[in-house]
Amino acid sequence: MWKRKELKKNARRSIRQNYWRMVSVCFLIALLTASYPLATAFLGVHPLSHIDTISNLHQTFDYS
Repeated sequence: MWKRKELKKNARRSIRQNYWRMVSVCFLIALLTASYPLATAFLGVHPLSHIDTISNLHQTFDYS
């Protein structure tokens, strides 16, 4: 069975060894997710653009 001291010691060692790798992965993910809205705005493709057309479609029907 693992002891608490061993687990904490192993966790600290693992974090020290992989700290910059974790930071760089988080930075890369943040960079990629932040560039997605810029790319869609540049290309004119908006994932939620169909919502506007649905609301316009609703206005064209006469429900009387």
